[in-house]
Amino acid sequence: MTSISIVGVLSAMVIHGALPSTSRADDAPANPPRTSTAPSKEQKVTKLLDYLEAEYVKKTTSLYWVTRAMGTISLSRSPRPTATVKLFEILEKDKHDVVRLLAWQGLLARCENMDSKSFVRFSAATLSMAEKDVFHGGLRATLLKVMACNAPNPRWKKIWEKLFTECNAWEPEDISVLDALGACEEQWRSPGIIDGLINLTTETNMALRAELVLRRAGCPVRTTISTLAPEIFDPMAAKRSHPSWGDMWQATRKECEKWWMTEKSHWKETVKPEGPVWKDLKPKYVPAPFVFDSIEPDDKVWYHDLELGKADLAQFEAAFLVDATGSMGDVLDWLKRDLGRMVMAFQMLCKEPTAIGVTFYRDYDCPWVVKMGALTTKVQTLEPLVNDMNADGGGDIPEAILPGLKDTIEKNKWTKRTKGASKVIILIGDAPPHSNELEQIITLAKKCPENGMKIYAAKVKTELGRNDLSDFDDIAKAAGGATVDVEFRRGVSVRFLDAIGHDIPYKTIDRPEAQLIVASAADLEPPGEKIMKLVISDTISPEYRDRIDPLSQTLLAYCAKPSKAESRKAFPANTPPLPKGTLKPQ
Repeated sequence: MTSISIVGVLSAMVIHGALPSTSRADDAPANPPRTSTAPSKEQKVTKLLDYLEAEYVKKTTSLYWVTRAMGTISLSRSPRPTATVKLFEILEKDKHDVVRLLAWQGLLARCENMDSKSFVRFSAATLSMAEKDVFHGGLRATLLKVMACNAPNPRWKKIWEKLFTECNAWEPEDISVLDALGACEEQWRSPGIIDGLINLTTETNMALRAELVLRRAGCPVRTTISTLAPEIFDPMAAKRSHPSWGDMWQATRKECEKWWMTEKSHWKETVKPEGPVWKDLKPKYVPAPFVFDSIEPDDKVWYHDLELGKADLAQFEAAFLVDATGSMGDVLDWLKRDLGRMVMAFQMLCKEPTAIGVTFYRDYDCPWVVKMGALTTKVQTLEPLVNDMNADGGGDIPEAILPGLKDTIEKNKWTKRTKGASKVIILIGDAPPHSNELEQIITLAKKCPENGMKIYAAKVKTELGRNDLSDFDDIAKAAGGATVDVEFRRGVSVRFLDAIGHDIPYKTIDRPEAQLIVASAADLEPPGEKIMKLVISDTISPEYRDRIDPLSQTLLAYCAKPSKAESRKAFPANTPPLPKGTLKPQ
């Protein structure tokens, strides 16, 4: 799609009074003819939205899905019914899942003003999309909130069961989904779902999930973990008297069954929700439209909005430069889980194959300093390096960023193309470089823009590392990039170590203090989402970040894969205290 003719559009808008004239008073004729009354603010806003909506609609007809997505997000900002009509058309007819998800969110943000007929139409489209499995990642809980506004039927229940099955109580991003599953059942009051959840409390790999959902749906039985004495969760406590996993969950099931025997007769499945409950639904990534009366047609920001060009990204190359020292275990776990998701998102944005590389660095006193997986369009070839990487070494604070950056810049085969190509290095670490090497790093970084390259830096905070990372700001600035703060939180308060001091993954330890862990709800924006928003918005069009951010968030959610199947280990009764030296405080 070609760019908008700004001069022609603005000239027409000035004539019709939608935008202010810039002509000077001394240019007017001596005896000006009589003119009609100046248009009211409402008339000017109406004219302004007429022009804007027409331009946004043109974008929604582009052959390139990213341009259609930008048009859809922009159209969602208009508060008028004409925009709602077009959003429904995009929702029902566009061929690209992400564009439809954006239109869906645009309509979700208008539910407050939606009548029952429109919400039935919205729900029908939602059900169709859910059956095609397009709601992933952060959009799952939002989907469930819409489902809760509908009466349950076999099709909705099947989606509910699928979402439950694909959750994992180890994963922070899944906790909000489990909560939404319970809230949905609280509205549906479906006895069959409660029956099924109670049965699952004695299934090793589903018990904790079932308990979470049951309690959110209204079951008052105390949690299994609360039946154990606090010292059970101190691995070194001398007194550790507790039942086995099997006995513990059998007791929980009996308590739930006792409650259900008295409660079941009072649960009648919802036939029709009471009142327009959908009006309480809130936006997700696409924000609510502007309030008509708040729009100032004389604001020069609308000139800028008319210049929204084509979102085009022909080629993209990204090399991740990642600290792999001992404090970065949670970051490496995230990278193993989300690298494929980010690659898929970058690939969908580009018209040509995306090249991805990963370089790990440690410190000079480690057995190795740099390990590199070169840029490749066959990302699966990087999986062995990424999946086998563990966090180790790096006893002091500074790390060997210099050799890692040097190899990333010089040993990768970057494209020589400059037009339509984006080349980025994404530095991820929780410790600064050695101070005596910072000047060399800055020199390297300053050369990056000459080759069409930028450096972005994720300043990581974990329980094991909260260091001053202002050097990352200087490195990114020198290379024309930017930084973002990201935080990783662990599920346990201690680390379990083997005989030689290496971490033992707590999910593999058959003890209550490990196996009864449920992740905390993700109250922070997911790290991958923050990094993607920074890189994509800066790459495509940083001045339109308010449009790019919903696109990148929705795209990353769409590219999310279901969590790995939850795998818990049943523990015996009365596990003994662990000897000193096998634990390390966080």
